[in-house]
Amino acid sequence: MYNSNVTTVTGGTAGQTTAQRVQSILSMIAWPPAFTSIGTGATTVQADPGTQRTVLGAIQTCEFTEQGAFYIDENGVATFKGRQYVYDAQSASPTIFNQTGTGINYAGITFALDDKQIVNKASVTRIGGTTQTYSDATSIAQYFTRSITATDMLMQTDPVALSLATAYVQSRKDTSIRIETITLDLMTPSYSAGITAALSLDFFNTVDITNEQPGGSTIQKKLQVQGIAHNITPNTWTTTLATQEPLLDVMY
Repeated sequence: MYNSNVTTVTGGTAGQTTAQRVQSILSMIAWPPAFTSIGTGATTVQADPGTQRTVLGAIQTCEFTEQGAFYIDENGVATFKGRQYVYDAQSASPTIFNQTGTGINYAGITFALDDKQIVNKASVTRIGGTTQTYSDATSIAQYFTRSITATDMLMQTDPVALSLATAYVQSRKDTSIRIETITLDLMTPSYSAGITAALSLDFFNTVDITNEQPGGSTIQKKLQVQGIAHNITPNTWTTTLATQEPLLDVMY
């Protein structure tokens, strides 16, 4: 259904928020209301452009314009979160993982130290607007230019497009050692806290992970969940949580 083509979105009028536009798109394809969860969008959008694209593509344009999130949750619910939800989730009490016994133990962890997630130049163009570009000279001097380009965005003004470009770079211009995943072994004896975490954590929930390194050094990161994968066999059950650095609230 998401790959069906759409031209004009019914009810896609100027002044809607991104969340309202996503709701209009889902309503147009008769997505069941019982399987819809739409949060609050912070960005208002233009009238629907009436161009041919997929339903998923139309929703993803709203998602990027908002800098929010759209996904299908574990119950099949089409879920849209505005960027304020993404930012505010960082202030919630994190689920704590460590090896000291004061948090939830984990069975595995993966690290990365590279520049593959760096973005130090962003160009954003709204429909009918001029290209708005933000770059970070210090990051470019250190890592060379790592750029993204977003066109045909739906925000109503160029200053909002520039704000998006700024936020995107400010959140991604630097790198450090990353904790990419942790793995929980749900068959561990007396592991009720780990089982609860594996089954209840959702995208953008905050986790605090500490790892004791050989030689006595410690890596500690406060991160957001960005992926959840279960691997279940007749005798095993592991859950892997993928993580990302929190995004910076610099758009407004």
